[in-house]
Amino acid sequence: DEISALFEKSELIEVRGVSKGQKKGLFDTANAMAESLEEEIGKPVVVVDIKGFAVKMYCPWLDGEDVDTSKRIKLFTSYKPGQWTRKPKPIRNEFGQIVLDENGKSIKVIPE
Repeated sequence: DEISALFEKSELIEVRGVSKGQKKGLFDTANAMAESLEEEIGKPVVVVDIKGFAVKMYCPWLDGEDVDTSKRIKLFTSYKPGQWTRKPKPIRNEFGQIVLDENGKSIKVIPE
């Protein structure tokens, strides 16, 4: 109940002291805790990071919820379609040597 109440204040929380006695059971305990929180809250809860005996969990706030949007984690990327193009490769002859033009520079072609 205390952990699920923390998700109302922040999307990302850290729980310390999980499976304190057994280091091997930490992964299973963390995932079981995430599943039980998911059932209790009714929203997806994901284990983001496990370090030592601390577990970081993420539960996204939905758009219809009454929460402070300034505390919301912004997920953004700088990717644009067609942004990256393949590097032009120099043409090689049958011996594997780079073919040069009359100026001594390599002839390049963009691979398909």
